[in-house]
Amino acid sequence: MLRKKRGLAALSAMALALSLCFALAGCGEPVAATYKGGKVLESEVTTEAQNMLSSYQQMYATYGLSFDSSMWSSFISNRMYDPTAMTDTSTEDSAGDGTVEEYREYLIKQIVTQKLVEQAIEDNKIEVSDADVESYVDTYRQAIESQYMKGTFESVLERQGTSLEEFTKNSKETIELAELKREVIMGEIPIPGSSLSSTASAETSTTSESAASNEAGTDETATDDSGETSDTPTVDVTTMSALEIAEAETTGQVVYTTEQEQIWTDYKDALLANADLKIKDAPKNLPYDPAVLAASLGSSTSSESTSSTDASAESADSTDVSAESSTDASADSSAETSSETTSEDASSAETQAQPQEGGTTTSSLNGSTK
Repeated sequence: MLRKKRGLAALSAMALALSLCFALAGCGEPVAATYKGGKVLESEVTTEAQNMLSSYQQMYATYGLSFDSSMWSSFISNRMYDPTAMTDTSTEDSAGDGTVEEYREYLIKQIVTQKLVEQAIEDNKIEVSDADVESYVDTYRQAIESQYMKGTFESVLERQGTSLEEFTKNSKETIELAELKREVIMGEIPIPGSSLSSTASAETSTTSESAASNEAGTDETATDDSGETSDTPTVDVTTMSALEIAEAETTGQVVYTTEQEQIWTDYKDALLANADLKIKDAPKNLPYDPAVLAASLGSSTSSESTSSTDASAESADSTDVSAESSTDASADSSAETSSETTSEDASSAETQAQPQEGGTTTSSLNGSTK
């Protein structure tokens, strides 16, 4: 009896552990990477990849172009997902040899960096007021409704697959991120592992670039060969609040200088470098692998082709039956017509021999009147 109770207790403990396991996100799911304080699930990476694939397909559809797996293959092999790779001339020799494993690694680093930034916002106790969030939402609402019409904001959000509640939550996170970035650029939050404050780094970089510009006899607002001015900030973030920065970005203004953007990039790179990131080997047959996608699209096309062929065969059979029915009907009709014509000829012959009223004789053979 005692042994039975112990067995039941063990089963209860196991059931409790399993229920807690399923209550925790990701329990039992394949892990793509680990880092200090967290992990990245393979499903998270797949979701990011599928979202990017959907956006890529939608872009082609917007321009009325058809999409196939070769375009996605080019997207990955040329590393078009990475803005730095697209602008870095040192990678020109390796252009076209990108792999899906590299793409997966890039996505993992992006996911981890985002989580580290969110943790930094929490660690630095960055908070945003409800009034600021409401102001940001109203600014975005005005920007949207100025393009369409008043009262269409929520319907536009719905078409984009989100709700006002979700957008409000994202707005809060946007302002929090703007505040973190502002404080990093201002040197209020140091770059991890850096002996030089971000402010001093920005001043040094700006001074060097200004000196080089003066030697060349140019200035920041110099125009290029096409006569267009270069992208320079239209605002000064050092005198702005996080809300004002977020709203300025919403309206499409250039907010940060190249040096300020570099400070922010260095900060995120430092967070990632200190995270002890360990990426696990990629599983086989990733759903966003161009080869897997090609096979999937090919299977779909083949299935559609088979269905089309079957439909055509059924249509052909139906046509044959219709043709046979039509032929039989024509034969019957011809026979009836022939019989009727013979009868009419006989009747005409009789009519031709008899004079009509008015002294005329009608010939039914040539249609003439005598």
